[in-house]
Amino acid sequence: MNKINLAFVLFVFGLLACNKPVNVREVKNIDANWQFVKADSAFDGSLFALADSAWQNIDLPHDWAITDSVKKNNPSGDSGGYFGGGIGWYRKQLFIPTAYNNKNVTITFDGVYMQYDLYVNGQKVGSQSNGYITRFFDVSKFVKPGQNNVIALRVDNSVQPFDRWYTGCGIYRHVWLTVTNKVHIPVWGTYVTTPVVTDNWAMVNLQIAINNTTTVDTLVKVVTKIVAPGGNVIATNEADIKLHSEATDKLTQLIKVNEPLLWSTSTPNLYKAISRVYIAGFEVDSYETLFGIRTVAFSRDSGFMLNNQKVILKGVCLHHDLGGVGAAFHDKIMLRRLQLLKQMGCNAIRLSHNPYAPQVLDICDSLGLLVFNEAFDRWEARLDRGRSKAVSFKNSWRDDLGRFMERDRNHPSVFIWSVGNETYEQQIKAPRGIEIIQELVAFVHAKDSSRKVTSAMHPGFLKDPEQFDISNYNDVASYNYATRMFAGWRKSDTSKIYLSSETKPYTDYGQLQLGENPDFSGNSWFNLQAPDCGQFIWTGIDYFGESPGWPFRGFPWSPINTCGYVKGYGGFTQSLYSSKPVVQIAVFDKQLSDSLTHYQSWSKIWAGPPFAAHWNPLLQPGDSVSLLTFTNCQTVQLMLNNSIIGEKSVSDFPDKVIRWKIPYKPGVIKAIAKNNGVEKCQHQLQTSATANQIKLMSVDSKISANDLEIAIINVFIADSLGITCPHATNNVDFSISGPGYLVAVDNGDLSQHFIFNSNSIVANSGRCQLIVRASGEKGNIAINATSKGLVSAKYTITAQ
Repeated sequence: MNKINLAFVLFVFGLLACNKPVNVREVKNIDANWQFVKADSAFDGSLFALADSAWQNIDLPHDWAITDSVKKNNPSGDSGGYFGGGIGWYRKQLFIPTAYNNKNVTITFDGVYMQYDLYVNGQKVGSQSNGYITRFFDVSKFVKPGQNNVIALRVDNSVQPFDRWYTGCGIYRHVWLTVTNKVHIPVWGTYVTTPVVTDNWAMVNLQIAINNTTTVDTLVKVVTKIVAPGGNVIATNEADIKLHSEATDKLTQLIKVNEPLLWSTSTPNLYKAISRVYIAGFEVDSYETLFGIRTVAFSRDSGFMLNNQKVILKGVCLHHDLGGVGAAFHDKIMLRRLQLLKQMGCNAIRLSHNPYAPQVLDICDSLGLLVFNEAFDRWEARLDRGRSKAVSFKNSWRDDLGRFMERDRNHPSVFIWSVGNETYEQQIKAPRGIEIIQELVAFVHAKDSSRKVTSAMHPGFLKDPEQFDISNYNDVASYNYATRMFAGWRKSDTSKIYLSSETKPYTDYGQLQLGENPDFSGNSWFNLQAPDCGQFIWTGIDYFGESPGWPFRGFPWSPINTCGYVKGYGGFTQSLYSSKPVVQIAVFDKQLSDSLTHYQSWSKIWAGPPFAAHWNPLLQPGDSVSLLTFTNCQTVQLMLNNSIIGEKSVSDFPDKVIRWKIPYKPGVIKAIAKNNGVEKCQHQLQTSATANQIKLMSVDSKISANDLEIAIINVFIADSLGITCPHATNNVDFSISGPGYLVAVDNGDLSQHFIFNSNSIVANSGRCQLIVRASGEKGNIAINATSKGLVSAKYTITAQ
């Protein structure tokens, strides 16, 4: 036996001996039981002997900024919603079993904002500047099996503002521990495409990277099974490869799938590729990849095509914060938000202007939401103007963009890559912008040839379109607030494909919407033509930062507020986007209208029309009141207390919004939407009496204790019949007992300055919200809500 074969045999026996106590791959969430201090000092990173008195016990994800008081003179200003920044330290004692000896141990941070240094047992492992990029670190050489290990991070977000919106501070996304054998598929080691898709069959191209961290060349067999959406194995492929020592090698497997179930916005079918790695017949690794079989394409004549069918993108933009929890990512809050947008008729989401938590892509895959996946806002001209220690864009973009794409490239929801948004170089330094965009687009094409590349551009800064228009270097010309210009541009250049990457939600022409008769006809939706791809309104849900000015902590004019409550004018977006019959009543609110007159002029053109979804206008019976009905049906019949007011046709209103002016009378106002005279849907509002009680409502009666899962409880101030009182501003106090704790409260009013982790809050329009988290033990979590003069309410959640 020669030396090479002998070494290989000894290696295999050693590997198998080490494998017995441990599964071939273990992935653990390590969000629980961290410590945090908002301070900076000359810590050595080990923090073993450090006194605990100043440290908080926390569970991740964690955003330290959201629980601080906002201050008008905070450096973050209106960009950051007047929140603070600073420097913080995190640490966690993590027991590493002896079974992990001679294993590969990796820690993955889904997102830390922003500049951070990672230490393990006092030794610096690595650093990361971009706060949105998921980053994994091989800590195999730093951990000590059989004892507690200290994981520590120094997080620096002291230079404010760094971005044009609220970023949050700290380890604000999940953290994972991955343990594998020395021969393994690395994190994001698979790349799945479907280069051929027909009605009868599809070809799946699976490229697999395999790490061999041993000092011996190794022969392995890779067996990949394709699991259909129903759970059956439908195809298998085997391949052998010789791995070089201390190297990463790649192999390609082509697998035919008969009668494929396509992924689409209406049928989000997901397949699974399970790749197992064998050495000498023994399994040493297993890696699962979810993917979808579908085609995406763009056409100058038809716009966007999904599975060879034209699809109009009915999209919204989002920012990454999640209301009362700030930037801390909680899967369930994001799931509820995306479900709500899907119900409103959205089929696409623009993740502006940075990589989101990876679980967002998982949710979009499962719901059938197309994703405009964006990597950067600014390029070289950063908002901090070089004041922070963050690595320059020139020296970091390749690593950041590469990790972003490797993480997200298998998601069928991702239909396009965006590499920028309204960049300074596009606006002012166009020659440099052309150099940058060419580099970025070429990089993306090399990484993923299955999708197009774009960057969201601002039309107001084009100096010389013939010479300096960077849209010439994008596969798709995405423009913000320029839909009305597309038709004229197309006449002079028929080669470009146009996509509206940002549009105003109510009117795109800047008309003020302050009065009783708002005009929606200027909405960009009405300017879309057959070759256009669709639009993304700014934004789907209110967010922190980009404030219209003190005292607002954020942008308050989306169709949905930070609690997830749809506003009175949210029905307009739904009437444009929904394929199901919808109708919604909105009633003029003079108080809301009067408040809009105090905003700065630029803010007013963004403001939603002053209409609310309640039948408690501050009027006397007989006073005249204005109503709007939003619908996608042909006609609407309006009824008041079972008496018919009248019936009007949508076609008589250019902006498809029916207007009414009627005498106010308490009771029930009802809108019945019809097609060809047949009722399709209805919506009603009922006058409430005096506030009498608190109501707690949630779909979360049971949650997982082990995952530290959250429950979202919606809180209403109601009359004795249970009807919400829209003008109620009662203060509600919460107490919680059992294996859970309060995470946040919110009421959707971005102008109020309550503390989000407080145990009390003032209702806004008769509503607020409570978020509770399991503490890790099983049992009943009892929630009690009280308010002076009101009947209290109780709600029980079972942590199991």
